[in-house]
Amino acid sequence: MTDCVTPMKQTGLDSRMANALYLLTELRRRGYTVARQDDGLTISPRSRLTEGERDELKEYKPELMVLLFEGQ
Repeated sequence: MTDCVTPMKQTGLDSRMANALYLLTELRRRGYTVARQDDGLTISPRSRLTEGERDELKEYKPELMVLLFEGQ
């Protein structure tokens, strides 16, 4: 079993944004707080992140930054 969040990754710009939105929604559902801070992301509790979640956060960081900026 994988510890990734996005169930099926799709390609393309719109799909990347959709995957990032799904990731953000799922992390929040799991009890994480995800916020934009300066040029980075803050996630808490960071100690609970799995390797798969960390990998997806890195992969979708640019899209997450846009989503979090728009959500302010």
